[in-house]
Amino acid sequence: MYNLNVMSSLETVRTQALSLSQGERFRLVSDLLESLPPFPDEGDDGVAEGARRLSEGDEDPSAWLTDEEFVAAVTSARGK
Repeated sequence: MYNLNVMSSLETVRTQALSLSQGERFRLVSDLLESLPPFPDEGDDGVAEGARRLSEGDEDPSAWLTDEEFVAAVTSARGK
């Protein structure tokens, strides 16, 4: 469980980040992503699933969705 001070600090940072311009937010996101290791802990099931899907896509490029197919699938799933 998170310490309340940490949660309060995270909410403060989130509020301040959302008040930045779009360009500043892009730069912040880029900086944050670059600060992370290339791959999270291998014990994370999401990482294993992501690695499996990447391997599947490398073996069969037709398994990948185009941007348009992805947006259509998400839009359909959301009922819009």
